[in-house]
Amino acid sequence: MLTLKLKWLQFTRCRNWLKKSNECPKEDPFSAFIFAWISFNHYYSTFAAENKQLFDGWRRQHRRSKGDKTEILFLVHSQEFSEFFDGYRKQYPQRFELSIELPVIDMLYGTPVPNGTRVHRKLSDLANEDIFRVIYQIRNNLFHGSKDPMKDQRDYSLCVMAGEFMIPLVATLLTNTYGEVNNGFDKYKQGLRDYIRKLAEA
Repeated sequence: MLTLKLKWLQFTRCRNWLKKSNECPKEDPFSAFIFAWISFNHYYSTFAAENKQLFDGWRRQHRRSKGDKTEILFLVHSQEFSEFFDGYRKQYPQRFELSIELPVIDMLYGTPVPNGTRVHRKLSDLANEDIFRVIYQIRNNLFHGSKDPMKDQRDYSLCVMAGEFMIPLVATLLTNTYGEVNNGFDKYKQGLRDYIRKLAEA
């Protein structure tokens, strides 16, 4: 599996949020998903910032505004991440057996993500970009679309699926990203690294 390198990434911050995500009770999939997303959010925003010139050129080429969605798609379409994610698919096919009822509706604009008729699909059936567009839309609807996973079964199920997918993915991504300056005397950070590594391999 290809490794990535980020000099500006706050590794401990990402790991702390992911650890908190993994330790959420099963009855709270909403928090588990959101905490995992916070860790991923720092990752993709750092990737865009560290590759600012390439990001700005890609954004102009695709006529996209600045923001989270553009930063995510920039990461997903980068050669480094594409090779990592293709390797991840091959190494952990069971993690793509999660199923979802599509499309997820963008509650701000009423558009389906991805475009198409209502259908059940496994994540393994989706293209890389569509997986992240769907997960992003679940997150966006929770933040801006008045969704309620505590009351609505579909919202609850979407949070369960999104969390179960994101936690091991982000753990594997962090484990395969270099650029951190390690301090061998910092037992807390070493313990946190080991925790995330085991989570990636689970």
